[in-house]
Amino acid sequence: MKKKDIIIRDIISLRGPSIWTYPPALEAWIDIGEFEDYPSNKLPGFSERLKAWLPSLVEHRCNYGEHGGFLRRLDEGTWIGHVLEHVALELMTLGGLPDGFGRTRETTTRGVYKLVVSNWQDDITRTALDEYLWVTGAASVARDAAWIGKHTEPDMHVEVVDVSSAYAVIGVMGPNSRTLLQRASRADFSKDAFPFGTSQLVDVGFTTVRATRLTYIGELGWELYIPAEFASAVFDLLHELGADLGVRNAGYYSINAMRLEKGYRAFGPELNPDYNPVEAGLLFACKLKTDIPFLGRAAVEAAKDSGPRRKLVSFVLTDADVMLWGGELVLRDGAAVGQVVSAAWGTTLNAGVCLAYIWNRDERPVTTDDLNSGSYAINVGGNVTPATLHLKPPFDPAGAKIKQ
Repeated sequence: MKKKDIIIRDIISLRGPSIWTYPPALEAWIDIGEFEDYPSNKLPGFSERLKAWLPSLVEHRCNYGEHGGFLRRLDEGTWIGHVLEHVALELMTLGGLPDGFGRTRETTTRGVYKLVVSNWQDDITRTALDEYLWVTGAASVARDAAWIGKHTEPDMHVEVVDVSSAYAVIGVMGPNSRTLLQRASRADFSKDAFPFGTSQLVDVGFTTVRATRLTYIGELGWELYIPAEFASAVFDLLHELGADLGVRNAGYYSINAMRLEKGYRAFGPELNPDYNPVEAGLLFACKLKTDIPFLGRAAVEAAKDSGPRRKLVSFVLTDADVMLWGGELVLRDGAAVGQVVSAAWGTTLNAGVCLAYIWNRDERPVTTDDLNSGSYAINVGGNVTPATLHLKPPFDPAGAKIKQ
């Protein structure tokens, strides 16, 4: 057989409802040329090579409606246009996109097919394997972009684009967050389908958004990154569908209090150039168990070997009538050994809660035995109030709620 390239004649972006499907889709006009005369079972070794390249195609049921259905069609003989449809869908799945719609149909021109697949997001569909979404604080955008530029080698092809104005972010967090989002979307938000720490493009109402499963309050939750022009519609929909679930807006002070109950760090008070990851309790986020030569590895290893001179811990006041604000002095057996860096009223704990850095007065490295020794109190405006030290988060220390 004479070799013949497959040509993509045109790609049409279908932004809304179409004759194919209701959500956005891509319609590609594919000219398979001489392959029109060669279904998959007529191409020597083709099925075997495709299975070896994409073994996950075994999950495609196709029109047989059974596990391995598409591979059965492949062995029996199916047209290359049909094969391209399933390859496109599988590459989208491997790229982190949700399961989508796919159809392939003949046109009036021999060898030319219309191939239609879900269009969750144009750019990400094409560049999912080498594109990253960096979410940072509003005050850190220029700093982080400059940091990337500083550490980009001349032979690297890296582009940084600030898309902040193009998106709005809504955090959907709390025990009923999964129930609410499941009402608003056809995507599967179950624990197995959407594990903690993963991100997917999903539909919410009539809008495609990026949902990232994480939380800053210690409960089950997702962050939704929504195209700015659809943000108000998504916001209204979530309130409408969550009315019976008790959905409500939460301000910064509420979020700050809940993150402190959970012991979550914040950039600025707990995380800044004055403290290293060992002192801040973030050694788990440094890949020291791998051979990856990440930037700063030598410094982290040195800090670990020498031991922390300060250690970040949580405290909960024993007197529910005392309010912490941050900056207070921490005492151990009456001697100053630390300072509060962030504080708030913890509604769940019914007491003041805070994060504080603790040190030894003789400047020795801080050990767990040091932290567990003696009795602690915090000087709150001259009122020396007993406090309980926590080496793990005061709220849900095992993290069961965020991973349920």
